[in-house]
Amino acid sequence: MSTARMVDTLAALDDALEHAARIRETGDDAFRSALAAVTLRPKALIGPLDRDPMSSAFRASQLRFYETLTKSGYDVTREETVFDRAHMLRWPFPYATRSPTTVGDYLMAYGQIIKEMNLARGAHILEMGSGYGPLTYQLASMGYRVTCTDISENLLEYVRTRCAGLPGIVDTIRCDMNLFSNAGVYDAVVFFESFHHVLDHAGLLERIAANLDPRGILVFAGEPIVPDDSPIVPYPWGLRMDGLSLWAIRRQGWLELGFRTSYFSDLLRRTGWTCKRVPSVSMHGTDIWICRRAKAVAETKRPMQGELVQSWRASEGSIHTQCGVRDRESGSLGSDGTPGYLAYGPYARIEPGAYEVVWAGRSDGAAPASLCEVAFGGGQHVLREVSIDGAGDGALARTRFHINQAVDDVEFRVRVGANEKIVLDGIDLYILR
Repeated sequence: MSTARMVDTLAALDDALEHAARIRETGDDAFRSALAAVTLRPKALIGPLDRDPMSSAFRASQLRFYETLTKSGYDVTREETVFDRAHMLRWPFPYATRSPTTVGDYLMAYGQIIKEMNLARGAHILEMGSGYGPLTYQLASMGYRVTCTDISENLLEYVRTRCAGLPGIVDTIRCDMNLFSNAGVYDAVVFFESFHHVLDHAGLLERIAANLDPRGILVFAGEPIVPDDSPIVPYPWGLRMDGLSLWAIRRQGWLELGFRTSYFSDLLRRTGWTCKRVPSVSMHGTDIWICRRAKAVAETKRPMQGELVQSWRASEGSIHTQCGVRDRESGSLGSDGTPGYLAYGPYARIEPGAYEVVWAGRSDGAAPASLCEVAFGGGQHVLREVSIDGAGDGALARTRFHINQAVDDVEFRVRVGANEKIVLDGIDLYILR
């Protein structure tokens, strides 16, 4: 493999980019190969950097460098993508490249991300910076619910159209990731080839924790997190110096950041995350990082500043049963040893918002086939599904969910396996503030 040619000036960089532009029509592989052959050495262009990569002075230096490369100040609206909607519906990414290498790499990447996340059926995923939504499509095809965010309403509309009719629900939020604020609570927050567009990446990592279920995961995939000696990111973090990134910066005005491994690891630690790093099987240099909140789960299992909005006792007529026996004294429902729904109902109307539901009760601690579910649509759509963990705190299980529009028939069900001993006392619903 040949070493990329180092250039020191903008004139030499422009020559290399123009060469790539001339051969772009011959195919995506040739275009990417031409760009891979050049790397910019930025020392003479960027000037001295502050020693502290977390400082405002360091960030200001990167923005000045961006202005040098683009001849314009950074504005997040420059991240808007212009595309031919009809063409992209017929030829969605990565198929639009018609490159066996690119298509193969991305399909393997999607598969590995899904496998490593290992999310339960009915999980709700927040995908930050979803772009054309190629990963969204794969996740919704599995029945997951995906909430996509992007700065471009045109891209979000394209994603909604392409994913219409899939088993999973796809909804969208138009926003600047740097300013993201949302009351939703999710099983996973995913950045796929998007975190490197976030200038305020430290602030976002601190804020996004509030959107994650205590047992949820934060996932980074396809992100340019490079070895500390890589010339592509010759500082702790900042604009990437490889040809493909420089094309996007200089020709399109995009903010294409990269991170050295030591900086990214320290950033996660500082903002309260632990992580597992999984090497990518298809995309060299873009490992999968599976992160969890460093705070112990036990500290976050209670309702998150929740206000109790409604309670249903197991003895109420709105709580139905297939295989339960009611205890007249306590009003609880106990499983009778046959499989089925110990509880279903109450078919409640739920207004838009973020909620936590707690199934109060107890189990004998061995209930591998038992689940608690949040469902609606006559029980046909399972919004959330959580195992009964026998936590010993008076709760069979608890989970958080988000409703974007009013739903009239929400059920909080308890499904039990054969010979499993489960007792349900009641169901409490909290709204999260």
